[in-house]
Amino acid sequence: MARRWTKVESKKLLFGAGAFGISWLQRQTGPAYNWVNAPKHRSCFALKAKMLRMGLGGFTRGTWSLERAKRETGFTQSQLFRAMKALNQKWKRTGPRGDYLITDDQMDDILEWLKHDFWCKCKHLYCCVWCGEARRRHFSLGLCDTCYKRYLRFCVLLYVPYGIQKQKVLVMQLRKTKLEVHERKFLERITWRFNRKLALERGHLEWLSLLTPGVSYVARNS
Repeated sequence: MARRWTKVESKKLLFGAGAFGISWLQRQTGPAYNWVNAPKHRSCFALKAKMLRMGLGGFTRGTWSLERAKRETGFTQSQLFRAMKALNQKWKRTGPRGDYLITDDQMDDILEWLKHDFWCKCKHLYCCVWCGEARRRHFSLGLCDTCYKRYLRFCVLLYVPYGIQKQKVLVMQLRKTKLEVHERKFLERITWRFNRKLALERGHLEWLSLLTPGVSYVARNS
């Protein structure tokens, strides 16, 4: 059975719609049903329907939480913080360790700044292709300095040649051999990294090492 809105919840929705985000309103309005395993928070559709009945006109005056900004824009947390520092913005918080509150104007400036800003301008990347971090500088092959050291260490341990050209030759040799259909599709899927001169991930390196048991001399001679 659905639970009715209380006066306290309606007041929180009325006064919090213009200052807080949807996640904060969901926590303050409580569950929508009375059964045991019911969701702990009301859905976004329930909040919007109640606001329309109250004549508030939706969440156009509300703010963005950090989780909502990451979910709807596709940018990572480090990218958003980098844009905040570059634009000298100050985000409000619900408490000393509470959620961040980003206004609509601030979010518009962030999206406009990230649209033209690249973490690695030569490869048009917004973050490291391995760890997704944007606060460390780009080193080589689309990797930050920390991930590049990790990449070299994995290549040596797995006996895979490090370097785009050597790995590209290895993949081209594997594509000529008699492999299964899914293995050929895997090689075709990772070829785009070589075309953009990007490093492979650890899973790709382990997979190549399993397919090439006789290339142990490559890492020693490289």
